[in-house]
Amino acid sequence: LFYQPEQPLLKVSSSFNIFENRVTRGHKFKVLNSDLTYSFKASKDLTTDDYLIMQPSLMDMEETLDKSEAYALGLSISNENIDSNENIDINSKIMSFSNDSILSFLSGFIDGNGFINIKDNDMNEIVIISLSHKFLNKLAVLLFDRFGIVSSIVNSSEDYNYYNLTFIGSDAYFFKDKLNLLNEEKRDRLNSFKDSL
Repeated sequence: LFYQPEQPLLKVSSSFNIFENRVTRGHKFKVLNSDLTYSFKASKDLTTDDYLIMQPSLMDMEETLDKSEAYALGLSISNENIDSNENIDINSKIMSFSNDSILSFLSGFIDGNGFINIKDNDMNEIVIISLSHKFLNKLAVLLFDRFGIVSSIVNSSEDYNYYNLTFIGSDAYFFKDKLNLLNEEKRDRLNSFKDSL
């Protein structure tokens, strides 16, 4: 048996406010170089100019929940969120949903507490609103891991304590044919998304 003495940890996070790792100073990350090659860099040597290479698992889980139940759960949690429940969390059940159930859950949540928009520059945008930064962070990591979708989290207002999880461009377009929104206005906006590639 090998004993590793306790070491101080560094917090490594992304500019998107989604990914956060606590690692030892010697932990190595895959970093994109300026010549578009990659190398490994110890966490103690990382700077804000570094681009970390992260790879989603793109896995799927076995179906355990009916899509309508997953939609209802998303809608219900979004309504609890509106009623100032700041302790919303993605528990192990949601983390073990199949990809289809995750999309149904997301559809319900967006119908309840999100919006679909096309900005003036024809930029697709999907925003999910929550009082819980922790919830949005876990949801963003889950969506990146399962679908490779990148998003960002911002505090939407200094006057109110809520956050926006935002998908723009091709990351928003990914959801065009995958979400099953029941809100007609949101569904029509989603259907009008244009491929931004």
